[in-house]
Amino acid sequence: MREESRATIPLILASRISQEANECFESGAIWDSVSPVTSELLHFWFDEEYREQRECNFHKGQEQAIKNMIYLYEVARVENVAQMYERFYPEAMGEILNELAESSSMKFCIKMATGTGKTWVMNAFVLWQYLNAVYANGYGGIRYFANFALLAPGLIVYERLLDSYQGRVGEHGSRDVLSSDIMQNAALFVPEMWREKVVEFLSGSVFDKESKKLESRDNGFLLLSNWHFLDEREQRVDENLQKMYPLENVASIVQGILPLYPNTANDLEKLDRAIKTGEEREYLSTLENLCIINDEAHHIYDDDKDLKWEGIIKYISQAIVKNGGRFMQCDFSATPYIAKTSKKQTSKAHFLHIIVDFDLKTAIHSALVKNISLSKRNFFSSIESLDFRALRDSDGKILGLSQGQEVMIDAGLQQLELLEGEFIKLDSSKYPKMLIVCEQQEVVEFVERYLETKGLSGESVLSIHSGKKNDIGEQEYMRIKSRLFAMDKHKEPRVVISVLMLREGFDVSNICVIVPLRASESAILIEQTIGRGLRLMWRDNAGAQMRQENLKALQNGQKPKSYIDHLFIVEHPSFQRFYDEMIREHLVFVDTGEQGGGSVAGDLLHIGLKPDYEAYDMAWHRVVSNHTQTRLNERLETLLQKPLPHFDAFSLESLKQIAGTKEKFVLENLTTQTQFGGFEISAELFNAGAYGEFLRVLCENLSGKLERSGGNVSGGKGLSVRLQGVEHLLIKRIDRYIRYELFKQSFNPLDSSWRVLCLKDVGEYIIKVFLELLQELESTQESLEMTLESRYFSEVEEFLYRQEFCLDGIKSIYTHTPFPSNKGGLEKTFIEWIHTQGDIVRFIKIIESQHSFAYIPYIRANGMFGRYFVDFMVESEREIYIIETKSQKDMRAEDVLRKKSAAISYVEQVNAALAARGQKLWRYVLVGEGSLHSIIARGGGLSELVSLCGVK
Repeated sequence: MREESRATIPLILASRISQEANECFESGAIWDSVSPVTSELLHFWFDEEYREQRECNFHKGQEQAIKNMIYLYEVARVENVAQMYERFYPEAMGEILNELAESSSMKFCIKMATGTGKTWVMNAFVLWQYLNAVYANGYGGIRYFANFALLAPGLIVYERLLDSYQGRVGEHGSRDVLSSDIMQNAALFVPEMWREKVVEFLSGSVFDKESKKLESRDNGFLLLSNWHFLDEREQRVDENLQKMYPLENVASIVQGILPLYPNTANDLEKLDRAIKTGEEREYLSTLENLCIINDEAHHIYDDDKDLKWEGIIKYISQAIVKNGGRFMQCDFSATPYIAKTSKKQTSKAHFLHIIVDFDLKTAIHSALVKNISLSKRNFFSSIESLDFRALRDSDGKILGLSQGQEVMIDAGLQQLELLEGEFIKLDSSKYPKMLIVCEQQEVVEFVERYLETKGLSGESVLSIHSGKKNDIGEQEYMRIKSRLFAMDKHKEPRVVISVLMLREGFDVSNICVIVPLRASESAILIEQTIGRGLRLMWRDNAGAQMRQENLKALQNGQKPKSYIDHLFIVEHPSFQRFYDEMIREHLVFVDTGEQGGGSVAGDLLHIGLKPDYEAYDMAWHRVVSNHTQTRLNERLETLLQKPLPHFDAFSLESLKQIAGTKEKFVLENLTTQTQFGGFEISAELFNAGAYGEFLRVLCENLSGKLERSGGNVSGGKGLSVRLQGVEHLLIKRIDRYIRYELFKQSFNPLDSSWRVLCLKDVGEYIIKVFLELLQELESTQESLEMTLESRYFSEVEEFLYRQEFCLDGIKSIYTHTPFPSNKGGLEKTFIEWIHTQGDIVRFIKIIESQHSFAYIPYIRANGMFGRYFVDFMVESEREIYIIETKSQKDMRAEDVLRKKSAAISYVEQVNAALAARGQKLWRYVLVGEGSLHSIIARGGGLSELVSLCGVK
């Protein structure tokens, strides 16, 4: 078989899987196959209504990986790698039959470039399987996994996983689950109704390799460990760890034994045998179901035959399957291949079970990692004649650095100093770093000496390698390690020197220059080395725009516009084949040091507070309700008596036909955007208990939506909490609404018509009606029950923005006033007009990404909560105006009108509190494009604009 063909087969498979999965999602056919839990998760993770409410979301690469896993497991229902090829790429099977025969269980491999968030996909995978195992196991004949063993190759990766699942180490040395990646980002990972269950799982069912007891729980467990912990041959493991993972504390890895505890899934005889033999892996081999997740999985198939990671997995999987259990393996790696080098070329034998390929090229072109520049300085003109290996005597003893190595270090330092000088002008908290990768640890000392001649020593340089711990002792070594992982936040060290240690798991963002002194031609080693510097340093909108412009320049053969989020790699001849490939694919700039092109910062502008900012500062007010529970109950009881609107999109008879009579339909539609995720019906008809549960879930989701809106509809605090005391009133009213008002006729939810309640449009409509009712409850509060919380815009002291989209900061707290880069012409015109108006005292352009507190909650047309950020606050001698500018065609859009209505209500409540204090009142102004141009054309001022566009 041709190596080229074998190398590309898995990648073609991944492409076909992605294509078919996307077609299934786009057509809507996916909802016919997935479980209610999966349906809820997919809506929560990827629906635009949810995405808009979060600051952080999955990017397209992560989304594709998650969707492919779900599609293969719940729709295609493949059970092993051979079935994947049979389904998606049958014509390739003849070339890989022998390899396919080796894998009889289910295996997935997620191939994602370094720095693109593989761990978040891993988190989503665990939550998807676990929540289904708890709430939907057996749905549609599918069984899910509740037991997980998450294995890592070394201590750095292992500790990163502990942070993700168990939380960061606090002041007292213990980990707090609420500080874990999952719970810190719960708004992304876990729908609200399941968060308590997830906290319970992470708190009580996650074990690490230091745990005294690993035991199965009723709802499963998650083991976090290095793979070596499962190897019975401690001495050989110890030798391999010292060789391959020099940072590891080998003693702690192999000390413990996993005690075994019988439960319903474990045969007592098997467990007893496991204890007697002392084989830790034997415990996992006795489980009824187990999913092994391998992080940095390219190490599994390492060419070193002494490493037995792959053998451990095979042993466990074969034992489980033999005993009638279920086993699954899920691998994560940026480089899932075995590099095979011949005299002519190096080929990559990719893992056959790759199901998604989000490679470095795609990541760069998606602006999700740094742009890459290859430093080919002028003094490299005779690169072929330079020696890039350390100088040695006849016995191979290292004597010092070669001229080539010194030249490379000089080139790196030159680039580092250039970046340092420019970055500090933009953001004093950004500290670029240089990483020097040595060929072996004996070279480190000579690199340190050479840096001293360049004025770098002491705290400016940090060296870390396998021998360091023995040289300086445990306490000092831990201090160095702490400095290493916290270096993004500190000016020093400026330079980090390493050998092999800093590969996977070293997740810092500020490495901007890499000097690879190693002579290795290993493709994996090269990619892992470059991967240390790919993570983004500038994650705001301005940084994203600069990366996109640099990509356009790269594709057009031009120089970069800036060096923001740029990784400079100093040229090394051993890497030339890799460089050439990246240059051909337009993935790297070639930096020759010649003048021309953009500056380091491009046109990024540092915007800060003006010296006299206090004269122009303004505050955003939020209403805080002080009403008593009794008063709330009284008002709610009164409000609940009013008539509510009917559902008239379809007649009841039409809805009955749409819903049908099959039980399956109901289960598939209980978990839509209305969040009925925890409710299932197994009987042919609703009974009283099931209907009561249905009403309870509706009420819970109303409270949940209020909480996600920021407290309550109008911006105050506490309504979602206070509603817990009046749930019975809401449930009673929802019941009456469903029975007598929803369909313009009487409706019995306990007969065979109950299925219509589970249709997506009907459920969403019920939610929307009652959310608007609660909004009315808040908007009718008395002024005496209101207090204000105020936040000044000067809290945001500085940020970056594109100079091309900024005007001078006249009458504002900031040195410059930005306007949107996309369709921001109207706002620019308005700012320029403000500058000419003498009766305007001060104003602020509200920037959503910076002034995240300055919003008005409102309900979208689809019933989901949204946050409305007006464009401007403008103050005159008499009033304060919150102003929205809109193109003429959008003035009557439904969401624009809903925002207007919410703003009017918000302003009324703010004014009720301001009036009691004798302060300037607010007024909402919706300015159409035509009106603004008309005012400007005839020389009109603020009073005319407000008269024409202000809301009465």
